[in-house]
Amino acid sequence: MNFVGTRTSDDGTALASGRLPLRASRNAFLHPSRIPLLRRGHLVLALLVFGVHFVAREPDAWHLAVAGVSALIWFAAVRFTLLSESRSSPSWAMTAVLAAQASLITAVLLIAMGAVVDVDSSPGLLAATSIELGILSYLWQLAVADHHSLGRPLRCVIVGAPSIVRQVEEERLAPGARPFRLVGWLADEPVDETVARPRTRRLGGLAELEQAAERGDVDVFVIGVRGGRPGLYARLLELTHLDVRVIEYPAFFEREFGRVPLEELTPTWFLHAMHLYRRDESHWEKRLLDVVGSVVGLVLLAPLMAVTAVMIRRDSPGGALFRQVRIGEHGVPFTMLKFRSMRTEPAADTLTWTGEDDPRITRVGRIVRKFRLDELPQLVNVLRGEMTLVGPRPETPGYVAWLEREIPFYKPRHFAKPGITGWAQVCAGYASSLDATRQKLSYDLYYLRNRSLGLDVAILLRTVATIFGGRGAR
Repeated sequence: MNFVGTRTSDDGTALASGRLPLRASRNAFLHPSRIPLLRRGHLVLALLVFGVHFVAREPDAWHLAVAGVSALIWFAAVRFTLLSESRSSPSWAMTAVLAAQASLITAVLLIAMGAVVDVDSSPGLLAATSIELGILSYLWQLAVADHHSLGRPLRCVIVGAPSIVRQVEEERLAPGARPFRLVGWLADEPVDETVARPRTRRLGGLAELEQAAERGDVDVFVIGVRGGRPGLYARLLELTHLDVRVIEYPAFFEREFGRVPLEELTPTWFLHAMHLYRRDESHWEKRLLDVVGSVVGLVLLAPLMAVTAVMIRRDSPGGALFRQVRIGEHGVPFTMLKFRSMRTEPAADTLTWTGEDDPRITRVGRIVRKFRLDELPQLVNVLRGEMTLVGPRPETPGYVAWLEREIPFYKPRHFAKPGITGWAQVCAGYASSLDATRQKLSYDLYYLRNRSLGLDVAILLRTVATIFGGRGAR
């Protein structure tokens, strides 16, 4: 993410502070927005691939019609998979999962169509073509995600207080999130000159809203104004001919940084999140993933777990397994299993942060924690239904009671079943302070609001990458 305090001209020279130069026209057609660009690309790829598959071999009207129908089937599958990633924080792992889903849906429908009408192609060839198209579409989706509109990041102007601008400047993008560039901000009220000013350039106040939009270097207005919204939105409606989009600050924050701004949370937000959580259509899918994943994991990793247990026993006195009471879904306690990595484990009600250089960690325990091998016994907890593969990490009763007093909205994270890994783990790692725990909570709440089977699989893929990279736990 590139934050700027001064604007640069097209030739790379910095412009002096003050007003930005006017431009003759926006030339919006040269920079199509991301979703229409993705749609066109997916449709063109489908027409090319199926055109080669059907028409190139038999160039007649029938095979042309079959190629067109096949392209429409693919495009319909893409609409509900790859193009849905704009509703959450995209990543290479999530995109791979969605591309695989699109390929599977297309292959099944094409094979079914081939069983009804003569498409002059075998089921295996239809499946191979769907996989080929999925790979090409995956690469196309990544190209546009990494290089918004083929190389141009999203240009944003924040309308709000300087504290909001500073917060955006200090944040880091979520894994795979769309890059953006702050080109300026508009103050919604008189600015106190004694407080720290953002690095991003101030373009004026609300009176300069129309002028900032008409200059042509704004793609999105991020609205962080707390008062006077009806009048502000009425003025923004007058600018729709300029193709300038508008997004609320909390929604922008979630989309770009993959976490929830705790300062902006309200009880209404949790009512909406709970409504999404109570939907039943994905619960059986998640449980099926948990059962299959835990059984397969226990079978495949049994030799590694046995070797780990022997090494722990030989390295220091005590058993290989460590049992500890943790708080689960809806605040219900359960006994969590781990491989022992310390000489003397803290009691369940002890409020002690575990650091990288904690003297209690054994030699083998340091390796075990680095590659997260200490979490493997929790596959048994998953199989029992006490935990899930992906979810917020469970804490001890003492920690939970303390954190609920210190951090607002900490208790609702227990709406979800705790997991071996989670969105907070892949984005923020392990917390060793109250501030770090507060930040991890914002990632957990984001997951609670946006969780899906595709996001779970993407988190699992990122966890595997983290383990092999040795960027494990403290």
